[in-house]
Amino acid sequence: MSKVVDIVKDFLIPYAKKCELEIVDVEYKKMENGYNLIIYIDKQGGVNIQDCVKLHKLINDPLDEIDPTKGQPYNLSVSSCGLNRPLKTENDFLRAIGQKICIKFYLPYNGKKQIEGILNNISNKIISLQIENDIQNIELEKVASANIVFDDKGENDAK
Repeated sequence: MSKVVDIVKDFLIPYAKKCELEIVDVEYKKMENGYNLIIYIDKQGGVNIQDCVKLHKLINDPLDEIDPTKGQPYNLSVSSCGLNRPLKTENDFLRAIGQKICIKFYLPYNGKKQIEGILNNISNKIISLQIENDIQNIELEKVASANIVFDDKGENDAK
């Protein structure tokens, strides 16, 4: 399945650039309705339904031509990542600068399995996080997951 994802990711690059979108993730997985190829997109200012439809229409026929699943039928979906999606790429972190994030670690970091703070920057795979009046520099490789923190209304209280 990872081979399908790799083929599709490479294939999508010029189409995403044409639409001024970033491909954040591609999933190929079996679900209740069969195999699904899900493409998650983002852009500065956020994604709307028109962005999803535009990319879907643009890639639908060319994807059939390259046949990344070797004849296996699948459902194609193009979707925004959602508000509380994980921060995975450096671009994800760059877009989240100034926002409150939660970082969970593989192993305890300074005795904690998770911390929250305001994201100041990311550079050379080092995350700069402000926690109260202290700045913590955290190596990205130590991070198991990271998400923007929203309140119950879906708002980030750091902005």
